[in-house]
Amino acid sequence: MKRKELFIVLVIFSLGTAGAQTHEHPGQEFMLRQRPFYVDALNFPSIDSTGISTQLDVYVKIPYDIISFIVEDGRYKAGYMITARIKRTANTLIKEATWRRTLVKNKFEETRGKEKFDISMHRFPLDPDDIILEVTFEDKESGNEFTLSQTLKVKQYDPNLVAMSDLMIVSRIKKKNGKTVLTPNVSPNVGEFKKGFDVFFEVFNPFRSQPVEVKYLIRSSRSRILLEKTDTTYLKEGRNTFISHISNSNLGIGSYTLTVEIHRQGDTSRTGKFASASKPIIVEWLSFGTPVSITNLDEAIEQLRYIATSEEMDSLQNAPNDKEKRRRFEMFWKRRDPTPETEANEVMTEYYNRVAYANLHFKHYIDGWKTDRGMIYIIYGPPSYIDRHPFDPDVKPYEVWEYYDINRRYIFVDETGFGDYRLLYPIWDDRTRLR
Repeated sequence: MKRKELFIVLVIFSLGTAGAQTHEHPGQEFMLRQRPFYVDALNFPSIDSTGISTQLDVYVKIPYDIISFIVEDGRYKAGYMITARIKRTANTLIKEATWRRTLVKNKFEETRGKEKFDISMHRFPLDPDDIILEVTFEDKESGNEFTLSQTLKVKQYDPNLVAMSDLMIVSRIKKKNGKTVLTPNVSPNVGEFKKGFDVFFEVFNPFRSQPVEVKYLIRSSRSRILLEKTDTTYLKEGRNTFISHISNSNLGIGSYTLTVEIHRQGDTSRTGKFASASKPIIVEWLSFGTPVSITNLDEAIEQLRYIATSEEMDSLQNAPNDKEKRRRFEMFWKRRDPTPETEANEVMTEYYNRVAYANLHFKHYIDGWKTDRGMIYIIYGPPSYIDRHPFDPDVKPYEVWEYYDINRRYIFVDETGFGDYRLLYPIWDDRTRLR
């Protein structure tokens, strides 16, 4: 395979996109895996004299790199505001809460770094429902604002049945004044925990104390069980808290599901299961700023065929083991890093952002990055101008992509009428085509 040119525009937190109009200049879109901040919402049973109800604990993790610090009285100060909205539909507000956070640091070094963040929490008593959680961050000094939203279910707890909370991934456990203090991870990424991670949950038992088996399972995206362990313990009457350590040594880069089940001792049948809870987890690349599309190393290597030489592809794909394959992959991108003195590799980020965009917008019966439009988009980036002709009479649908800066034009034709646009001009070297 011939090495092709890669035109990378180093724009952090944005990626050019092609709009939907017939004549257009592409806009911009946020495509980095490194989200501006993280939100985790957990159902917990709340027990009082009136019975059992549901509380939704909303945790918000704000990395310092989106917070603006200013120098005041010799110290570094910052502030931000969080607004959390609970909605039944996009236009139906159920509850809303706003809280402010103030940070004060003595040294500049304390205000920067990928390990620096601030976590806060707000508790919402809620009725069982399917809801939309919308969380907005607003920086006090810069005025920068980011909003994340997700759909989730507020659980129904029955006072006559064993009730189990959602699962919390714990990043830190310490003792303070004789009490155990937990720091939630908030992000679903457990890849940073080289020795495994801890999971916390609560169980409310309306019956008398009884022996139970607590089963921990990790399944792959294809439902294959990769980890299974069982602890035998007693479930006392009332509230029970659990903290258990989970190994992640066998987990490669990818998406998984962690499930915890409470069984009657010696009975693993469906009728013997008192309660269960599941949580999606991921193992992501540990390098700062790695894009969302890298969830599978073999696939990420395959996606390099547009810029890698045949020798480089052979070296990557024929590595003797996963550890060596990852090392070669990192070296491949390290050689192309325009700012090796920083943690982020902007060229790598931009390349896989383009892959993610191609998969989102050009997917047909194959992945978007494998299509002709995906290939051109990944190599050259967003066009300066797109001229679309989807409904011209007596003409098959076609698109013209203009790249003014490099004086190039690409024409794609939908031969089938089903969105399968093929590159018509210029004629691409058949050795470089995927199909």
